[in-house]
Amino acid sequence: MKFPSRLHGLLFTSSTPLWRYCMNATIIALVPTLAFIGLLLGSLAHFGAVIEPFTPRSLTITPYRIVEATIISPFLETLVLAGVCRVLLLASSRPSFVAFASAMIFGALHGAFGFLWFFGVVWAFFVYSASYLAWRRYSFRRAILASAATHAVTNAIVLTIIVLVGAT
Repeated sequence: MKFPSRLHGLLFTSSTPLWRYCMNATIIALVPTLAFIGLLLGSLAHFGAVIEPFTPRSLTITPYRIVEATIISPFLETLVLAGVCRVLLLASSRPSFVAFASAMIFGALHGAFGFLWFFGVVWAFFVYSASYLAWRRYSFRRAILASAATHAVTNAIVLTIIVLVGAT
């Protein structure tokens, strides 16, 4: 699986400071995901599809949900992601394959809560997995931080959009 070299270089190398890498990774995770979900939901609505059975239940935004989405879940999911990547690295030494397989696994797990949720997280989890793999060669701590921070900032932006749009 070949990705455009610039994107591959941004995701799978850690030549910039960690904070800058995380900000770039957040943009790479968020913008295509929002564009794809907007296009998908708009297309389904245009053709009159009933999407409610395939979407996650509505969430009420509370202070606990904010902490859960921006601190607890990104950290815990990144720990699980680290384990998944470790197992996948036994099958392949290619980081892009490992990130892809990890993203499919996490997409499927999230999709269990609402089929369309798969599409909302699969690209982002590819980016989180790539972040983990890029920084793992330096240390486990940096790898966890790169992936969890990117995930946390992405979730914070999505929650902000939900609040501003009123889509709860």
